[in-house]
Amino acid sequence: MITAHSGSEGTPDNSREFFDAFIAGGVDCLEVDVRRDEHGDLCLGHDHPETSDGHGTVLLADLFAAMADFPQGAAINCDLKENGLERSVLDLADRAGIAERVIFSGTVCPTACVRSDGDGSRARVLYNPENLIPDFYSGTERFANLAVGASQPAGLPAEAMTLPCADDDNWAALLDYCLSAPVAALNINYRVMTPARMDECAARGVPLSVWTVDDPCAQRRFMNAGVFNLTTRLPHQAMSMELKTC
Repeated sequence: MITAHSGSEGTPDNSREFFDAFIAGGVDCLEVDVRRDEHGDLCLGHDHPETSDGHGTVLLADLFAAMADFPQGAAINCDLKENGLERSVLDLADRAGIAERVIFSGTVCPTACVRSDGDGSRARVLYNPENLIPDFYSGTERFANLAVGASQPAGLPAEAMTLPCADDDNWAALLDYCLSAPVAALNINYRVMTPARMDECAARGVPLSVWTVDDPCAQRRFMNAGVFNLTTRLPHQAMSMELKTC
């Protein structure tokens, strides 16, 4: 699965322009940040309600209603920025008739992602490790911006891009959790995924969702490895890429 990160291909983050550019097709999924606005409504925004185009915050209800007009369109990854939003998002999606296309990531409790339509089905969850291990992306100030998906600084060698993260015991606990909880994949910064960690996930059967992968060689590497999902701000590049080595 290829997911277009909010703001892909030069569109504004968490904007209707971004949504309209990708919902009809061309990618498997699009990602938006979700929180509540000052009125308690679910809206798009990373740290606070964001103005997309000068006309106000984009409401999640409006996006779900628009998705219903594209029944063969992309799925939507709701990256939750606040606790306790899962059921409200799913109830909104059920009313719009698009609940089966909702995926969760961010601040999410997998056991709370049960639809209220009576059949007990669950939304797919891309599980962020910091939900289980709050200091997972630990390390020096040098890496602070990279842990939230910034692009690689010019001139920084590729081998310097591996992020420090949890120790081996915490890593093993994280994989154990992903195997026991109702999650679709481990949702992780791609720079954490060394070859050894990739091999361990494959050996233990833990699917991977990697973000935010814009470098073409890195895209090829993870696509060749068969990751469950790759999130990128350059989805056109990823969708057109041949599976080959750099």
